[in-house]
Amino acid sequence: MHAQNGQSRRGQCNGELTLHAVTRDQVISARVLLQGTTLTACGDFTLKQTDYGLRLVSARGGALKVKDEVKCSFHILAQKTG
Repeated sequence: MHAQNGQSRRGQCNGELTLHAVTRDQVISARVLLQGTTLTACGDFTLKQTDYGLRLVSARGGALKVKDEVKCSFHILAQKTG
């Protein structure tokens, strides 16, 4: 994904994510904005906890359960130095 100064780009990034010592391929949707020497990236992705060996938690005798699918989001602000 390439962004020119003042331009916002949307796209997908492919990579690997490691959680709980388990590595899996992960696709992340992101928006990138370059303004001068500042780069802003934000996006999200969804994963299943059980894919990474995480145990689902329940409470109150199973009446309250955590969903397997979790949506993760991020906002990164980077400044060029030097």
